[in-house]
Amino acid sequence: MVDISRSLIGPDAEVLCAREDFALLKGVVTGKLTEHPGISAGIIARSPDGSLELNLTASRIREDLKPEIEKHLFMRISGE
Repeated sequence: MVDISRSLIGPDAEVLCAREDFALLKGVVTGKLTEHPGISAGIIARSPDGSLELNLTASRIREDLKPEIEKHLFMRISGE
């Protein structure tokens, strides 16, 4: 996730993470690293000027995929 944010935002991106992940990411993140109480898994990366944000948290990814998962399950249940 950090590599993705670096490639899209740059190496000086601010990274927000869960408290449990802070120590692990401290040696990997080159920009500012901040614990965020609202993150349980994954990261949020922001450009230094705040104009770009990349939300790679588990809750956001699950929310984005929910319609596709529901569609797939409906098709399997209905035999389509």
